[in-house]
Amino acid sequence: MNITSIHTAFYYSPYIQYSIAFILLLLFFMRSPRTVLDLEELVIYSSMFVLCVVSYINGISMGYSVNIKPFVLTILLVFLNSRLLPVQYLKYFLYILVAFLVIEYLIAYSQVIPTFHSNYIRAAGLIRPVGLFLDFHLTSYAIVFSLLVLGYSKSSGLISMFFGSYQIVLGWFVAVLGKIKLIYIVISLFFIVLTLYSVGHFYLGEGSESMLSVLLNILTYDKDYQCFIFGCSTNLDSFTSSEGASVSDFGYYRILYQFGFLWIVLLIFSLRKYNKLFILANIAMWVHYPISLGILGFIIFIYFLHCIKYKEYIDENKKVKAVTV
Repeated sequence: MNITSIHTAFYYSPYIQYSIAFILLLLFFMRSPRTVLDLEELVIYSSMFVLCVVSYINGISMGYSVNIKPFVLTILLVFLNSRLLPVQYLKYFLYILVAFLVIEYLIAYSQVIPTFHSNYIRAAGLIRPVGLFLDFHLTSYAIVFSLLVLGYSKSSGLISMFFGSYQIVLGWFVAVLGKIKLIYIVISLFFIVLTLYSVGHFYLGEGSESMLSVLLNILTYDKDYQCFIFGCSTNLDSFTSSEGASVSDFGYYRILYQFGFLWIVLLIFSLRKYNKLFILANIAMWVHYPISLGILGFIIFIYFLHCIKYKEYIDENKKVKAVTV
């Protein structure tokens, strides 16, 4: 393999991510106490497992290449939601991610390996870092939202714009609504529109696969409503319209074909005790690449929810103490 290309790194991405996922799960198993699931949660999880079976059978009957991802995520959900995850490790997690990011930037901008990042420059001459996870989107997601959860609302938004993964910027924007002043929201919205325009996501020319073009023509793309409702346990990353045009990486279609609408509804309902705005931010990011519904991305997503819940609990206790003093 040619070490002068970042493509070399992508070959190892699944192995790295699954290894990190295993380490995190082992850490959670060893360092987090169990909680008792109530009857309502058991009913929800049981229903999700039934839908996993239906989705798998559905996919086979329709001739799709199926996988067990819905089963895996449901098992992870039960495990992670049945424990009090160790929120104190978040800052150390961030330190490790930033350390790998710094090394990558040093290699790219010092041109120690001249062509290492040459094909992955998004805007203003900035590289799209792959980081520890060897994944543009997941690395950006983990760093930006680690900062956000730790309380760095404004700086996390600024950093998100430099990563070149603009679904992350969109997610950040949703997550901070109501947390920062209106002027910062307006400024960030302006930059979101500007950056999306600069990389062609508003282009509506012939054959366009821009975000806006896909959304405006969504009804023309081939769809299987049985898969949409129940899922087909298949990973489809491209779709064709009735006019013959194709589009790739439209997240909502991919999610529905993989999990089905009913499974997604139950997932969101199972997370009802966590921060609603952060969940909504993740749903908004699914429009392109469903980061938080990958194996490692899902673990990080649930971990973030636990961290936010703990932070909210601490803040609420401080308010109560301030009132009683």
